[in-house]
Amino acid sequence: MLKSDNMKNFKLMTGYIPGVIGRISELHALYYSEHWNFGKFFEAKVATELSTFLNDFNEKKDRIFSLSIDGRIEGSISIDGSSENGNIAHLRWFIISDKLRGKGAGNELMQQAMKFCEQNGYRSVYLWTFQGLNSARHLYEKYGFSLSEERTGKQWGAIVTEQRFNKHLGVNMGIKYFENLTEGEHLRCQSISITKESIIDFAKTFDPQPFHIDEKAANDSIFNGLVASSLHTLSACTRVVVEAQGELAILSGVGMHETKMFNPVRPGDTLSIEAWWTELQISNSKPDRGFASIKCKVVNQRKEPIIEYGYRYLIACKG
Repeated sequence: MLKSDNMKNFKLMTGYIPGVIGRISELHALYYSEHWNFGKFFEAKVATELSTFLNDFNEKKDRIFSLSIDGRIEGSISIDGSSENGNIAHLRWFIISDKLRGKGAGNELMQQAMKFCEQNGYRSVYLWTFQGLNSARHLYEKYGFSLSEERTGKQWGAIVTEQRFNKHLGVNMGIKYFENLTEGEHLRCQSISITKESIIDFAKTFDPQPFHIDEKAANDSIFNGLVASSLHTLSACTRVVVEAQGELAILSGVGMHETKMFNPVRPGDTLSIEAWWTELQISNSKPDRGFASIKCKVVNQRKEPIIEYGYRYLIACKG
C-alpha cells in the first residue's frame, strides 16, 4: 500500500516504494559510520533484515513509514509485529537525514508509528538502541518509552552499551484465561543469541564463578572456555517464554519442575526454545482458577540439548 500526504515541506509515504531498502540502509550507514564508526557489518545487517521484513510483510501487523523531500527518502520508521508474539511490536529502523532535522520529522514518524500500534491492539512496543544517542532517547521518552534493559554488546558490529526501551500501550485485547489453554499447545518462542559480554555482565552480578567472568580461568577449567551461568540461560529463556504467552491471566507462579542441564552455553550460541502447555487442572477448592504447567526444551544452533525445565502457574478462569 502506498499513501502520501503533504505535511510541512516533506511527504509522508506508507508501505513499500522502490528504492526504500537501499535508501534506508544508506541513511543508517552514513550516519552511524560518521558518528559511531560502524562499518560494513552494520550496513549489511540493516539491508538484510529490512529486506526480510519487507519480503515477509503482513499488512495487518506491519508498517513502514517514509518521509521524502523532492522524491528522495530522507527518513523512515518501521513497526514489525509479524516476528513477535503476544500482541508485542518491535519499533525498528528509525532514521532521519540532516535535511529533516529540526523540522518535526522525528515527531511525525513516532506519531504515525504509535498510532498504528494503538489501532492494531498491540499491548506493548519495544526498541533497541544504545547509550549516547541522547536526542533519540529524549524522543523515545517523550512518547512514553522507558529503559528496561542495559548491557554491553555488539549486535550492530561494534561494542556499545545496548539499551532496550519498552512502552506499554494499556490495551487489554485478547486476554487469555484458563479455559483458553489447550493440553499440548505449543508456544511460538523467539530464538536467543548469547554474547560474551552478556555472559560476563550477568555473572558478575548474579553468579561470579571464574569460568563465567574470566576467560583465562575459563580456559583452564573443565569447560575449556567461557560459559554462561545456568541462571543466565534460564532467565533469558524464561523471558522469551513469558513474552510468547501473550496477555495471560496468571494469578501466581506456584512452582518449578525439575531443571536438567546437558551442555554449556558459549559465546555466540543461538538458543531455540520449544515450550508447550501441559497438566491443566481446575482447582478443587476454588473453581474460579486452574493450574497449568509449561514444559520447555532448549537446544543450540547445533541441535545439542542445553536445558529442560518447566513452570507451574495458577491462572484465572474467565467465568
